[in-house]
Amino acid sequence: MFDTYGRFIGDMIVIGKHGMDVDLNLWMARKGWAFPTFYASMSEEEIRKFRAAAAMAAKKKLGIWKGYRSKLSFDRALRYEDAERAPEAGAVSMPKIFRRLACDWVERGNTRLHAFLVGQRTPERCYKTDEFLEQGITVARQYELAGLVRDLSVGFGPGDLVFLEAGSMLVGERGERVVGW
Repeated sequence: MFDTYGRFIGDMIVIGKHGMDVDLNLWMARKGWAFPTFYASMSEEEIRKFRAAAAMAAKKKLGIWKGYRSKLSFDRALRYEDAERAPEAGAVSMPKIFRRLACDWVERGNTRLHAFLVGQRTPERCYKTDEFLEQGITVARQYELAGLVRDLSVGFGPGDLVFLEAGSMLVGERGERVVGW
């Protein structure tokens, strides 16, 4: 599956020797190198597996969990060009939320995330993971992401939300939709 930006969303399996295949996504969650991000297209079993793996890594403060903060920060001084001088550790936010915080800074020169989310043309919708797992996609309540965010803090952690993603569409050179690919 691909999201609206053409990014691959799926399982990455490393083919190992003697049938010892490794699910790279799950391995990264166990080692603390990835925050769990769930989508409505995932199965209940997938969500539970990744949630458990990430919970163990979070409890042990492995990898990126060492720097995780629910209070959002955006250091305007950090630049890609300065990667060699960047600090080894610091505050870490969920990438899905950080991208929106960065967009707010680029578009408006501020970091009022709630206002940015409210101002989007199409509101982002999600489920709370516990409700999604208990009630299923047809019964669980959908929330607007903007309603779960305050200016520089979030009331949820990695793995607490299941996001609805817009599907992707293949377009030709002149912007026309390509069908049957």
